[in-house]
Amino acid sequence: MKKLSNKTIIKRIKDGKRCCPVCGSYRYSSTGNMVEYPERWEEQRCVNCGQLVCISDNSPYIHICEDILDTFKHLSYSKIQNWIRTDPYFWGRK
Repeated sequence: MKKLSNKTIIKRIKDGKRCCPVCGSYRYSSTGNMVEYPERWEEQRCVNCGQLVCISDNSPYIHICEDILDTFKHLSYSKIQNWIRTDPYFWGRK
């Protein structure tokens, strides 16, 4: 899948759809639970670009689009990409 336009990705995020903020894809791969039973640690990454899009660490799932909507008042693609790059330990790419 080729990358969608920046305008389309921003529209998807504003509409509350859970997509990858880098390429716009809806397809994810999940690690499954990476710790033993009572604990939970799971990550979901975009199949196309490898961006971390969803995480759960003994808490409800947190999706990157929800975090973006909480962080930014006015969405712009360049702001989102800079935000992802400056936080390599949480939402950063591999």
